[in-house]
Amino acid sequence: MTEGGTGPRDTAVLPRPTGVPPDAPPHYSVHAGDKGVAKQWRDLTVSHGGKLREYYDHLTQTPTKQLGERIFPMKGKQYAGVWECEVGGGARFFYVVDEERKRVIVKVVSTSHG
Repeated sequence: MTEGGTGPRDTAVLPRPTGVPPDAPPHYSVHAGDKGVAKQWRDLTVSHGGKLREYYDHLTQTPTKQLGERIFPMKGKQYAGVWECEVGGGARFFYVVDEERKRVIVKVVSTSHG
């Protein structure tokens, strides 16, 4: 066994929450829209790590595939191309997908209703 490593998650701006390794290598990388989003993402990994890890893996594989009532496209012309992920307990994030660059860009993170 070796320590350290340079895996697919090392290239993403937003890290995958720690825990069990993903089932498959990522097809998309996940990036923060700005520094504020990166900070809020870190906060979300602390409060919702387990569920967030599941959704993160979904984003790296099939970000434009609806996942039940938790990951879905926003409705309305003004939100065309914007997806929402309801993590739980009011926590959610919104993202867009850059298919050409195979990137998911998280634009807004909310850790709770309010």
